[in-house]
Amino acid sequence: MMLCGRRPTLVLAILVLAAAVPFPAFALVPDDALKLSQAALGRTVGDYTFRNTKGQPVSLNDFRGKPLVVNFIYTSCSQSCPVIVNTLADTVEVAWDAIGDDGFNVITIGFDVANDLPERMRLFQRKQGVNYDNWTFLSGDLPDVLGLANDLGFQFAKSAQGFDHLDQVS
Repeated sequence: MMLCGRRPTLVLAILVLAAAVPFPAFALVPDDALKLSQAALGRTVGDYTFRNTKGQPVSLNDFRGKPLVVNFIYTSCSQSCPVIVNTLADTVEVAWDAIGDDGFNVITIGFDVANDLPERMRLFQRKQGVNYDNWTFLSGDLPDVLGLANDLGFQFAKSAQGFDHLDQVS
């Protein structure tokens, strides 16, 4: 089918607008989000590249070879994200005491890609008192954050309060 007249311009304008929308545009339904996360069990996770709190690239392949705990946060969150990180820290300490500090790694990824840059992730990490050799706070570009979130069945959506999301640890 051949496009003629103003259609190519209209299609291009729609594509540009779609590319400019930085976050998923949907309403988060908790039951559906839970089903999505459960459906991800056993799924192979791709290799994505992020940046640590020093701005250095970190590949998910760097963590292969031992179990990896992943959680997503956004640094502007004043409610559930700090609570989940602190709760996870308590759990991780117990687990490391039981199996050893090198038994597994933990990564926390900021999904507000416009704001959760390495410096903000470092400040969030410090504010939460998380200072472990095997726990890395990471920033990423939208394709890598969305790719990993999809692989793990994690959803987030921009909202008037910041973001809607489940508190999920994978």
